[in-house]
Amino acid sequence: MALICASATFSLVCTDSREVHIAAEDYLIRLHDDPRTIDAAAWNDLLARQSAPTPFMRHEYLAALHASGSAVPDSGWAPRFVVLARDGALAAACPAYLKHHSWGEYVFDWAWADAYRRHGLAYYPKLLVAVPFTPVAGTRLLATDEAARTALLGALRALADDAALSSVHLLFADETDRRACAAQGWMLREGVQFHWTQDAGAPAADFDALLARMDGMAAKADRQVFGPGGVLPEVQATVAQLGGLLADTRASLKKVDAVLAEAQAVGANVREGTADLGALRAEVESNLRKIEGLVNDINRKWPFARDTELKLP
Repeated sequence: MALICASATFSLVCTDSREVHIAAEDYLIRLHDDPRTIDAAAWNDLLARQSAPTPFMRHEYLAALHASGSAVPDSGWAPRFVVLARDGALAAACPAYLKHHSWGEYVFDWAWADAYRRHGLAYYPKLLVAVPFTPVAGTRLLATDEAARTALLGALRALADDAALSSVHLLFADETDRRACAAQGWMLREGVQFHWTQDAGAPAADFDALLARMDGMAAKADRQVFGPGGVLPEVQATVAQLGGLLADTRASLKKVDAVLAEAQAVGANVREGTADLGALRAEVESNLRKIEGLVNDINRKWPFARDTELKLP
């Protein structure tokens, strides 16, 4: 099993449709298949004590994702929120999901899934610690202290081992989470995000100037596509020329049909009709070559075309 972002001796002692209890030292660890069954005030209080809390880790946001049907089993997100209690109080917790696909994560692992498939292994379901559809970095492993955070990682490992899952993933973690994962032997995978930030001392005019430049770039692109001498008028003219060639080709094909009919009806004139047919076929082939050239011209002038196949009516 891959641990992506714990070696522990946690063991599952009870399982039912609602939650799993894990005995580990002095922690009572439960799994919740609905975040709304977790005490909201306790969750938010623990979040506020972390190094990088975000609004998207608040209980209200996670519960709304479930209540709206966005992150539920039917959409491929089966909640398995892990909650550790010590002396009756919340000691650690994280939003975890059994995932049957990789959509909505903004971290792409399709190559790993394909590698599993090619080796005859099942990649899905996998265990994912993340905020669904929200690529915002922040604390994911909520804990009162490092011991509780380590215990939480061990609970994730025990859950994955018990279910024979391929891997455990923790996405968009903060530095505290990354250090804890590294200490437990998790693989660290780095990605790149591009953020716009505004210096507190910089005037708002700087941002306005940027927007003005962006507007100018959009207007220039619009002129290049739709304006006089732009791509679209040239393509429209080429399409009109193509329509004329298609009309000529239809007329030639009608002549071919007439010659064939005449050749069939008048056996004595078969040789003469065949000669005429050869000339008409040459005319059709010439038109088709011209059409092919025009289609290539369209593809050069219109970069957004996807289907370059041309079918005669």
